[in-house]
Amino acid sequence: MAFTCAARGRAEHGTGRTDAISSPGTQAIGLDYYRNVNEEDFADLPLDELFSEYRFWYLDTHFDLFIAGVRAGKGLTAGSTAR
Repeated sequence: MAFTCAARGRAEHGTGRTDAISSPGTQAIGLDYYRNVNEEDFADLPLDELFSEYRFWYLDTHFDLFIAGVRAGKGLTAGSTAR
């Protein structure tokens, strides 16, 4: 799994107060919320149970937080498809 989100330092974007066009999917369903997150915001999630390996990165040139993880579990072999 790969995920990216706005982190500390990123200006608010994608809301009705700023430029809603930056987040057309959330605006289309009536979500108008913004929050910068950091690695500590994921502390209450069971990441060690969900992923066999995961890692966070913070890109301070763009103020983005990235997380990449390898799904935990058994049963997948080379060439099989996760569902």
